[in-house]
Amino acid sequence: MVKIANPPPPDGGKSKPPPPPAPPPRVIDLLSFKPTLCDELIPADNFVAILAVNVENQELSDLDFRELVRNTLPIVSYKAKGAIE
Repeated sequence: MVKIANPPPPDGGKSKPPPPPAPPPRVIDLLSFKPTLCDELIPADNFVAILAVNVENQELSDLDFRELVRNTLPIVSYKAKGAIE
């Protein structure tokens, strides 16, 4: 009796192997997030709101708060509403 090294699958080789599992979702660490220059800037009003919310955040160390500010500054738009250009 001759043995075949790789016997064909029962369906004659028409089935595809199952797809690989999906990678886990990416988690962004906001404290180490380095923004890049982009077309979308956040208004200064929103930046001030971020500061106001996080200034009393007990779970955020002073060092982390400063890093949050430093990483957010490059994407803040300082144009005042209704400003004349």
